[in-house]
Amino acid sequence: PRGGKSSVFAALQGQLGGTLGFGREVATSLLERGHPVPQDEDEVMAFQRRVLEEQRRLEDLLEESHPGRTHILDRGLPDGASYWPGGPEAFARHFDLHWEQELGRYELVIHLESHVPDEAGIRAGNHTRFENTEQVLALDLRIREIWEAHPGYIHLRARPSIEDKLAEAIDHLGNHGII
Repeated sequence: PRGGKSSVFAALQGQLGGTLGFGREVATSLLERGHPVPQDEDEVMAFQRRVLEEQRRLEDLLEESHPGRTHILDRGLPDGASYWPGGPEAFARHFDLHWEQELGRYELVIHLESHVPDEAGIRAGNHTRFENTEQVLALDLRIREIWEAHPGYIHLRARPSIEDKLAEAIDHLGNHGII
């Protein structure tokens, strides 16, 4: 949360939309369509189950509708483990996932570190955000720990300027032959 993913994603889509397939963040889409914000552990688990199902559907749809194209996703399936009670191992056990296989579904992972200048900044640009500053930073760390095992993991440090993150992300996509 608050790393600039959606802003970078929108800019990339605007620049490269005809050549790449794009998949929006599933959790945000569900919340925008009226799914209630999870309030307790059971609701978090139910919500993450729904996110996982929708993420798989989205990835399959992108593959079917844009065969042979590179797909850029706002989030990947393993991200849900950072929200799961008990953490990534409990998430993997619950859904019978194997991390090496799940991480292998993605060629490159660009992690945009969260930038939270103040509490009001959390919701700026995305009214579905419900985390406070402490939660945002904890989630960012858990997401990083999940993805660091990926051989194509790139960590972009937090910066106040989204333009800097966009330029760096584009450089990495170019260096990996994606654009």
